[in-house]
Amino acid sequence: MDESHSLLLNEDALRQCPDAKKPVFLYEWLRYLDRILPVTQRSDLKSIQSQLVQQLLSRLTSVNGPPIRYLLARCLARIYLIGDSSTFGDTLTLCNDTLKIKDDSPSQLPAKLAALACIASFYETMGRCGSSFVDTFPIMIRWLKVAESQGRAEILATLSSMVSGLGSGAASFHKDVYKVAKAHLGDRVMAVRTAALQCITALVPLYPPLYSTELEAVVTLCTKALDGSNYETRLAVARLLAVLLSTALQPPSPTAAGKASANNKTVIFRPIPLDDALHLLAASFLRGGIGGFLKGSSSYSSATAGGQKDVRAGIAMGYVELMREMGATWLERNLGTICRHLLEVSAKCGCLAYTNSPVQAGEAVYLRRCVSYILRATVGTMLSEQAQIAACKYLGQLLADYINSFDYSVEPTVERVLGAEAYASAQAAVVATLELSNLVRQIGTAVTPLFVEASGIMEPVFACLLHPILSARTATAWCLRCVTMAVPSQLTPLIDRCISRLEHMKSCSDAISGYSLALAALIAAASDCKLGIPHAKPKQVLTCAEDMLKTATQQSRLAVAKISAGYLLLNAVVSMGSPVLKENMPRIIQLWRTAFPRSTKEAEAEKGRGAYKPSSAGGVHPSNVLKAKREEIL
Repeated sequence: MDESHSLLLNEDALRQCPDAKKPVFLYEWLRYLDRILPVTQRSDLKSIQSQLVQQLLSRLTSVNGPPIRYLLARCLARIYLIGDSSTFGDTLTLCNDTLKIKDDSPSQLPAKLAALACIASFYETMGRCGSSFVDTFPIMIRWLKVAESQGRAEILATLSSMVSGLGSGAASFHKDVYKVAKAHLGDRVMAVRTAALQCITALVPLYPPLYSTELEAVVTLCTKALDGSNYETRLAVARLLAVLLSTALQPPSPTAAGKASANNKTVIFRPIPLDDALHLLAASFLRGGIGGFLKGSSSYSSATAGGQKDVRAGIAMGYVELMREMGATWLERNLGTICRHLLEVSAKCGCLAYTNSPVQAGEAVYLRRCVSYILRATVGTMLSEQAQIAACKYLGQLLADYINSFDYSVEPTVERVLGAEAYASAQAAVVATLELSNLVRQIGTAVTPLFVEASGIMEPVFACLLHPILSARTATAWCLRCVTMAVPSQLTPLIDRCISRLEHMKSCSDAISGYSLALAALIAAASDCKLGIPHAKPKQVLTCAEDMLKTATQQSRLAVAKISAGYLLLNAVVSMGSPVLKENMPRIIQLWRTAFPRSTKEAEAEKGRGAYKPSSAGGVHPSNVLKAKREEIL
């Protein structure tokens, strides 16, 4: 392709190419031209500009595909930017005349799309192009009304470039552009919908009503645009929400917005409170769409069942984009507010978890995962180490608040009734503990004071092991394991503490479950801990497992909890490897044998207690480990 590496197109070489390779030759030439033009001297370009422009314009009607179309448009714009712009008006008129053609046949459409690309590139590269917008805009709107999906998408993308290039110079057209773009936010073709979103995004800093009087309406439109959306559309919605709310939080100066009245008095817009901006996002996130009475209301009290995943994923991305748009300094300054708000949103998903419907329970898990994604993508990636330590403190304090937010007694004599408050607390606790887990592993030993000092957050985390909801206890057990990976000196004290609590709270099923989960997680983490654990600890845990399994039949109320806890601890001990297995093999085999009933009568008795499945399931893993490591053990 050496023949294509010149400022002027080698017409002879192009004619000699086979028809199938001519587009490739043209593409290579345009690529070279795109690279060389920025470093070309103005005098060198002006000497050949007339011929070069003529060559490019002659290809306008025979463009093959978007790559050549966009390269050709960018090259034309750079030529007029660097060289002589005396013929720029003629080129713009030629593009407008091409757009006026009413023929949208496959033979004519590429030329019209190329003209659109040229107009977009002109405004992107050169900014204001005189008063040409007055002529071009009506032509594009007339075509937009009858265009196919590809044409609609390109027209809206061109409008976006024109708005950005003109700035406040086209203030009189901003309302019309907004109306046009808004009408296509519900287009069935996702590419058109995405282009409309990008057009409104470009319009936000320049058209003050969008981030003032129309703010809630635009957020509602974004929520509608997420209905049935793909990833690109969700990303465009997130970007629009970020620009919209960041502009509302920090409005531009009247001069920058180009907003002035006839008597030269400027209008100053007050920034909205951060809580109001977050509530707008939370309302759409929890509803999962537009529905119900007072559709435009921004109030949110709890999550709505049956919300669309596309909407909730898009709003979650909007949260992330908003914080990225505002920056790490802003996020650090408002960290407490952000953490509190996100945990409140998680808690409002508790009403979905408080159900017998597996669909609603799955929906609650999805919402919780979205909130965890927001925290990971912002707090986990944008902040410095000191700010992340501060985030750990905030999460620990909020965790303590949610644990104490409902009445619950661990006394066996007190009748227990779990309501929606317990499930709301569990949702927030899971999000907080999982993010704490990620943060402490990410930060490392620098978090030691948080879990060693009396003013730290170890107590609320450990207290969460008594939460009546299993998911909260499981997440807390994982959190404690992650803490010991970051602070290895805490592994043995935590193991001792769990063993002690199991001894003193044998009459509470939640305590048995929570402390056994934590103890199993800590014992299994011993192989990942550089300090290791004392030799006697696996034996102590095995003794706890034996005690649980032997006393399981004494109280039917605790049978399932004790059997599950016993085999969980046994599995944790077995996972420690061959040295522990060799030393405790007789005890492990004896416990493994008790996992399965020895007669039909025993099987029926266990089935009546509801303990058959936990018992059998608990015995499977040790048998698999023994089989896999039999050569090492023997």
